[in-house]
Amino acid sequence: MEKIWKAAFAVAGLGAIAFFVFYSLYRQWLTLPIFERLSQSQTFSVMVIFLVL
Repeated sequence: MEKIWKAAFAVAGLGAIAFFVFYSLYRQWLTLPIFERLSQSQTFSVMVIFLVL
């Protein structure tokens, strides 16, 4: 597992790894029904606020 993280960091950098961790932890959270009722800009705002918190 350590080799995978080293390779991923070397190829993609810290941003891609942070996105992978975020996506793997919160992928189910992103499928909540509330997001179907929000506009694209509202969804983006919620995601930005969530990332800051």
